[in-house]
Amino acid sequence: MALKVIHIPESELGTVVELRELTMDGFLKVQQDDAQEGLAQSINYLAHMLYVDGVQMTRAQIGECGMTEILKLVSRMNELFPDEGEEGNA
Repeated sequence: MALKVIHIPESELGTVVELRELTMDGFLKVQQDDAQEGLAQSINYLAHMLYVDGVQMTRAQIGECGMTEILKLVSRMNELFPDEGEEGNA
């Protein structure tokens, strides 16, 4: 099974900007390592999923980006997470 990839066209971050779906182990690792909530937690997930021109962006690199671009990416990233009401419907 192939993991999902969302391509972000015309991003200010680079030529090829992708959000790559986490594996279940990757998802659980982020949850285990991250005691934060809300936007801070979303940024930590983004740091595990965001690739620019084939290179994974670090949390520090994301922190240097403008909020407008990052909030758009967080919104798109949420498309890769199932809604709570859909969990049992697979």
